Amino acid sequence: MFSMERNRRPLIPLFVLGFLLCPFKVDAESQTSYPKALQTFQNHLQSKQREVDQRSGGFRKPGLPFLLTHGHPTRYCVLLFHGLSDSPYFMRDIAESLFQQGYNVVAPLISGNGTKLSDLEKISLSDWRMDETLGMRIASGLGEKVIAGGLSAGGALSVDTARRFPEKVEGLLLFSPALCFQKKTTCLSCWYKGGYVAGKTKDVPIRYQKISNNGVCQLYHLVQELDLAPEKSQYQVPLFAALTEYDDVIKVQWTIDWIEGQNSPDHLILAYAKHPPESELTFPNKDRAIVIPADEICHAQITRKTNEYNNEWNPWFGEMEKALMGFMRKNFYPGKKENKK
Repeated sequence: MFSMERNRRPLIPLFVLGFLLCPFKVDAESQTSYPKALQTFQNHLQSKQREVDQRSGGFRKPGLPFLLTHGHPTRYCVLLFHGLSDSPYFMRDIAESLFQQGYNVVAPLISGNGTKLSDLEKISLSDWRMDETLGMRIASGLGEKVIAGGLSAGGALSVDTARRFPEKVEGLLLFSPALCFQKKTTCLSCWYKGGYVAGKTKDVPIRYQKISNNGVCQLYHLVQELDLAPEKSQYQVPLFAALTEYDDVIKVQWTIDWIEGQNSPDHLILAYAKHPPESELTFPNKDRAIVIPADEICHAQITRKTNEYNNEWNPWFGEMEKALMGFMRKNFYPGKKENKK
């Protein structure tokens, strides 16, 4: 078992040896696609490393893309997308938990993020769609089927990926997904794409200090194109979602209703709710909901168990991790990729 994650497991130069020593047989297609997937990821990583060095002087290296692999294709590979203005760092703790359960996991760096703030002024939705395609190209070589997931804007990208690749994506993992905005003025970001919103107290390597209006505009266009509504059943795959009632970015109740409205064979919603009687969340299907009364936890904190760079981490991460792993075991037995007969 090995990983391409730095400072924790052997690095990519060992991938050929790991593949040759793999103790099981796979079909000819897998024998070519797995090494090709690793090489495609390595090209992506090297490209982003150059960008980070050139655009930030290496400051944003902690936000580089990562890949965790067991040295062979697994039955399912999990493809994780980060949110707007941040980086794969925010998906790392989730990825580690999934990897320990036997899944290969890949988290690309989305265009415009993780390099220099002004880069978000230049990207378009088509750039993000190319990132989705790249992620699927890698993930499809690491697993027979793909489970797509993401945080905030990454949640919207994962839903879009499931829409574009329905024959490959078998499940969705959504963490504070940006599918419906609280502010009706979100569309105004398209009027002045050169501006910025939502400033943080300081700049840190794993996310920008501000959010580009153009980035928000492209996310707005993506959500408009998805054309989601609670009364529309569009995604018939197992679906896990983690939400916080304290979220000031997305409409949490709308998101619950949308999930409940999908014709999913199984879904589970974990919600960090305000303490009774302040909580106003309702769950039509209560046996598929886990409600955890919690103190304030914001939109982007939800996926981090720890965070050495700022205060965006989740004190109740363990509860979410337990629920997610139970959902994965129930719906997606990890296993090795089986031979085709």
